[in-house]
Formats: sequence, C-alpha cells, structure tokens
Amino acid sequence: MSTNELQVGGMRSATREHFEYLVATLSKRTAGKKYENYVINAIWNALGDETLKPVTQQHVNRRVRQRGLALVDLRQEVARSESVQRALIDLYFPSLHLGVECDEAGHYENDARISDQERTRDIRRAIQDYEEIRVSVEVDENNVALSPKDVLYQIDSAVAAIRERKRQVEDGLFDWAPAGRLEWKSSKPDWQLAMDAGVLTAGDGLLFKHNGEIRELFGLGDGTGKKYNTFVTNFNIVDSTDVVWCPKLAKEDIEGNLSTDNTSGYLNWIIPDGNEILIGEAAATVESKLHRLEAASANIRPLPSWEYALPVQELRRRRETADWQAPENPEMVTGDWESARRITFVKTKDSVGRVGFQFLGVFTPVIGYREANGISFRVCKLISETFNLPRKGTA
Repeated sequence: MSTNELQVGGMRSATREHFEYLVATLSKRTAGKKYENYVINAIWNALGDETLKPVTQQHVNRRVRQRGLALVDLRQEVARSESVQRALIDLYFPSLHLGVECDEAGHYENDARISDQERTRDIRRAIQDYEEIRVSVEVDENNVALSPKDVLYQIDSAVAAIRERKRQVEDGLFDWAPAGRLEWKSSKPDWQLAMDAGVLTAGDGLLFKHNGEIRELFGLGDGTGKKYNTFVTNFNIVDSTDVVWCPKLAKEDIEGNLSTDNTSGYLNWIIPDGNEILIGEAAATVESKLHRLEAASANIRPLPSWEYALPVQELRRRRETADWQAPENPEMVTGDWESARRITFVKTKDSVGRVGFQFLGVFTPVIGYREANGISFRVCKLISETFNLPRKGTA
C-alpha cells in the first residue's frame, strides 16, 4: 500500500466526532463480553472504513411488525438482556442493513439453534434485506473446538463480506439506499442532517437533544438549534393541520406498575395491538393532580398509577365504544389536537448513551380506547413511519 493510500484510506481523515463515538461504542457497549469485544474490535480495526458507522448492541423490538419502529429503543422493558421481545445485534452497520453476531459454544445447542433461527427471522422482518454474518469463537457447528487461526479466518471473511455489501449498496442494488458513495456524517448535528435529507424515518438513528432542535425541522427555530421553553414540548405547525407531539413515556417498575414524571401527569404508553402500533395516553384525575403538587412541595412520591382509574360507568362506556377512523382530510381549526394527525417524537437513549428525542412516526388523532396495565388509555394509531419535512420557505 502506498503512502498516499495510507493518508487517504482507513480512518486517517476521521473527525473528532468519529473518534469519540468509536471509543464509546467499541468499548463501553461490549464491556464484560470478552469474545464479543475481541471479534467486534478485530473486525472494525481490519475494516477501518470512515464511511461506515458501526453500532454495537443494536436494539430490535421483535414484537413490532413495522420495520423502522422496531429499531427505536423505547426502553419500556426493565430488563436489558435479550428475550422473546427484543434482540440486540452485536455489531450493526445501519447504512448496509448488515449485522455481525459473535457465537459462543452455547449457540450450537439444539434449543439455542432454534432460538437463533427465530431471532434472525424477526430481525429480517424488522430490517429490509438484512444480511447476517455469524462468527464462531469456541466451537464450530459440529461442536469441534476452533483454533485461533480458524477464528481469524472468519474475521477476515466477515470483513470481505462487509466490503462487498458496501459495494452493492453504493452501486444502487437496494431500493432503501440511493446509489453513490456512502458517507458517515458527524460534523453536523442530527437536526441539520434531517433537514438536509428532507425526510424523517423511524429508526434512522437521528437523535434530537431537545424541542429546540425539533422546532428547527419545521421552520420554527432560530437556525441554531437552541433549546426552547422546557415546558412547551408540543406545538402546532404553521399552515398545517398536523401537530408535533413529543410524549414522554411512562416508567414501569418490576411489578408492572406505570408512573410518570412529566409536568402534566399524563401516562403515555406504547401498546402493540396485533400488527398495529398504538400510543395510549391517560390523563391524571383532578385528585391525583392536586396530590402531585402536594407531593412535589413535600418531596414525597406521587400517586401510583392505579389512581388514574376511571369510574365504572366511564370504563363501561369506553369498552362498548367502537374505534373510529380519523378522516383523511379533516376540516379543522389549526391547533385542534383532537382531530389533528400527530407527528410523534419520543424521548429515548441511543446506542452510545445520548438522551434525546427520536422520530417515532405519524399517528392518527385519538381513535378509541385500550386497556393496559390496568389502565384505560385513549389511543392513537401509527399510520406512517416517514414524514417529509417542509422545505425552507414552504413551511
């Protein structure tokens, strides 16, 4: 390799943002997992491609049928380990729809093989054209011990497969990625990247630090992404019947009880219903709101979630009420939240621990009611995982 190639290739021209991200994702996210840590770092160091952004322990919600939404880590489950509800891809390249799994000896036991097959099936449903590479580190599929040379050969093969997949993506072989050179953009904040793209997509990995950055997307900021009023998260869009909704999801304890710490006392909860995704909202009772004020001043715990319970007559009415579909073109006064589509962002945490809001999708106005965790929620239904942002001058 020539001196010029060394200067241009690999990570030689990576930014500080690249470096800090890599330090976080290649160390902290694999801490305590010695084989996984070695394989992932060996692959990345051999790959050394500054155009590819790696993600370790990529969350995939196995229950969700919608592709993009399955990649948004809503952090509602208490456990962070894998389960029938979630998968965590050891090493994932979002721009390639490719994942690498590190298999220890336990993966080749009969039950584990079946579980791995089911897990891969769920991930492929969540990620279009998903390609999976598996690296065995202790024994092969016949339970024969592997030498270090065998493991290193698999790592070399994985690197070659990643490079080939990149070539295919850049050649335009997949409809989810335009042809052209890939680029890992880290010099701009995520809200500017979203505006450059002109579209929001659930699971795109973009994280908005606060409502000020979200307002920029709709032409309501000052151009700097400065934080807006902490207590005014939701807002109307100029010359649009849509509204922007930023619900803060409730917390769940080990006993399944929900609690909220948002200023209005609302419980917001994601409710999978068959192949549909709903967001439920339950308003606090007058009594619980008063108690929250007293609790805050006395520094004691607010009311538990069961205080959101409704009178028996109201619960019966809700259970007997059929869902209604929101009209396609509602005639409404701007700002009427009861009949507006909701462009929805939820507060979450990304793969390297950044806290902020992710785009979840476009939801209907309230269409009916559902009960979850013993609480009756008004619910909105997901209707789109993408939203085209207004161009400058057209908001």
